Amino acid sequence: MYPATQTTIVLDYYAKVPALSASNPTNWLLSKAPNAYLYGSLLESASMSGPDGRIQIWGTQFDRAMAGLRNQDRGARYARGNARIMGPTP
Repeated sequence: MYPATQTTIVLDYYAKVPALSASNPTNWLLSKAPNAYLYGSLLESASMSGPDGRIQIWGTQFDRAMAGLRNQDRGARYARGNARIMGPTP
């Protein structure tokens, strides 16, 4: 069996976002970024409601909400990184 010695293994994984339902009215994504749900659903509903001048506004707001989530994710992943100075230092 592997590993042959006593060792600690670190596993990173991506969990699926839990679906919303009557019995599960919230999840971590809705709590953290309600605007992503709001503007995403408005953007999707636009295809069913016909031409609407607000679709560009909803698209922009959705993009901002998603960019905010990506920035938070990057900050959580890489904020603890150390900077190294290359070359000779005084």
